[in-house]
Amino acid sequence: MSSASSVPAKSSVSTFVPLATLRASPTNPRKYFDPKKLKELSESVKEHTILEPLLVRDKPDGSPAPTEIVCGERRYRAAKMAGLSEVPVVFRDFTDEEVEIVQLVENGQREDLSPLEEAETYAALAAKGMTPRAIAKQVNREASVIAKRIPLAGLTKRVKDALASGAIGVEYAELIARIPDAKLHDEALKRIVTTQFYGSGGDAKEGAVVRALPYPVAKRLIEEEFMSALSLAVFDPEDPALSPLGACSKCPHLAGNNPDLFGDVKKAVCTNPKDFRLKTENHLKRLRETGYIVLLTPKDLKRAYPYADSDQLGKDFVDLESICPDDPKRRRYEELLGRDVKLKITYVLKNGRVRKLCPTKDLKATLVAHGHAFGKEKQKRKAAKEASRSHAQLERIGEEAVSRDLAMKLRKVKLTPSGWLDLIVRAQVLAEGWRLEGVLRRHGYDGSREEFAHNRERIVKDRIAAMTDIEKRAFLVDLLVGGWITTADKAERELYKEVLKLAGVDYARVANAAIDAAKEKAAEAKKTPKPPIAAKKVRISRWVKKGRR
Repeated sequence: MSSASSVPAKSSVSTFVPLATLRASPTNPRKYFDPKKLKELSESVKEHTILEPLLVRDKPDGSPAPTEIVCGERRYRAAKMAGLSEVPVVFRDFTDEEVEIVQLVENGQREDLSPLEEAETYAALAAKGMTPRAIAKQVNREASVIAKRIPLAGLTKRVKDALASGAIGVEYAELIARIPDAKLHDEALKRIVTTQFYGSGGDAKEGAVVRALPYPVAKRLIEEEFMSALSLAVFDPEDPALSPLGACSKCPHLAGNNPDLFGDVKKAVCTNPKDFRLKTENHLKRLRETGYIVLLTPKDLKRAYPYADSDQLGKDFVDLESICPDDPKRRRYEELLGRDVKLKITYVLKNGRVRKLCPTKDLKATLVAHGHAFGKEKQKRKAAKEASRSHAQLERIGEEAVSRDLAMKLRKVKLTPSGWLDLIVRAQVLAEGWRLEGVLRRHGYDGSREEFAHNRERIVKDRIAAMTDIEKRAFLVDLLVGGWITTADKAERELYKEVLKLAGVDYARVANAAIDAAKEKAAEAKKTPKPPIAAKKVRISRWVKKGRR
C-alpha cells in the first residue's frame, strides 16, 4: 500500500503553463469553494500574482487540457477570476493512488475544517492504509487527536446533526463515537442531552432549551452504561472461542490496547458492548448445556420479570445477590445457600447484566436444609400470620383511631419552626424517594450513580444534615414541585408558574440566556486561532499548506 510518506520529495523547479491546458482533479476532496474568499484571493492574485506554484501531473487523454491539478485548484480558480492567462506549476510523476493520498493530506492540514470534515478526511486516509500515528505525522497533529476524530465519520446522522448545530461539543461526539455499535449512538445521545420546552401553558411551540450533561458526568455515564469492566464479566476473558474477536487481551476494543483513543479509560475495560454481550450469551449457552436453567429470550424473561419494562422480579424467583430480610446478619442469599444450590441457580440476562436467581419454591427448604434457624422461624411466622387474619379488621379500626388522635394532638405539639421543618423534610424524603437523586444533584451533590445506589441512606442523611434552614426550605419545595417543569397536569403547571414567580425566575429569560451563552461559546471556539505548531521534517506538508499562492 502506497502512503504519503512514500511519495518522492517535491522538486523546486517550476514552469509557467497556460490556464487552458489545466483541468481540475476529480479526486480533489475539496468540493466547496467559498465565493467570498475566492474573490478575496483573486484580488490578491491580481496584485501579487501566484506566489506558490500549483502541483500538477501530465495525464494526456487527447483533450485540450492534458495537465491535471493535484494541489492548488483554489489558486487555479482565483487566477481565472483575475484574468491570468498562465500560472506557475511544478510537474510531478504521481500515480492515481499517490494523488489521492497527497490531496487528502493537504485537505487534513486546512485550518478551517469542521470536526466532521476532519473526520471524513482522516477516515479516508485510514482507508488508504495509514495508521493514526502516520496521519498525525503528515498533518502535524497529535496521534490521540487523529484517533478520536476518525470515529466521528461513523456517527449516526442524528449525532452528526447535533454536533453540526452546536447542541453538543466535539468532545461529547468523541465520547459517543467510541461506541463501535452505531445502533447505540442515538441512545447514548439521548442519555447525555435533554430537551426542555417552555412557553405559556407549557406550549412546546414557543421554544426549547437543549442541555447537555456536564462533560465529566457524560463521560462517566458513557463508561458505566456503554462499556464494561472485565472484572464484571461472568465469562473467561481469555477464552478465544466466545466471539470472533477472540480473547479480550488481544482485542482492539480493550481500552488498554488502544491508548490513543482510550487513554483516559481504565485499561481493563471492554469498549464494545455488542461483543461483551455476545461473549456473555455464549457463556450462558454453555451453562445451559451443562444443566443450568438460563433465561435469554424475551419470552423466557417473562417467567422471572412478568412486568413489562420493569426490573421487579415476580413472585416465583429471588435474586441471590439480594439480602435475605429474615437473616439477622443481613447476608445475601448466595452466602446462605452455599454451593449445594449451584444447579438450582437460574441465570438471567437482563438489560445487559447477568443475574442469578433461585426459584422461590426451593428457597425455604434449602435455607432449612443449610441449618438456618430463621428459615424455620419464618415458616412459624407465616402460620401465625394466617391465624391472625381474622383480627385484621379490628387492627384497622385501632389504627384509624390512633390516626385520628394523632391529628388532634399534633396541634398541641410544641416544636420550633426548625424542628417542624426537619420533620416535614424527613417525611417528604421518604414519600419522594424515587426522585431524591435528581433533586440532590440540583442542590450540589456530584457523586456517581453507583456511589448513590450503594450509599443512598448515608448520603441523603449527611446532605440534609449539612443544610441550613433556608437550604432545607429550598430543597423541600424543589422536592415537592421541581419535577413539574414538564408536567401535563394543568393544576400542577399553574402552581409551578406561581413558584417561579415567587422565586423571581423568568423562565424565558433564563432559558434564552443559556441558549445565547452556548451559541456564543461555540462561535468563540471557532474564532479562536490554534497555537502554532513547531515545524517538523515532513516531506509533503511543506508544499501543500492551505492558502499559499
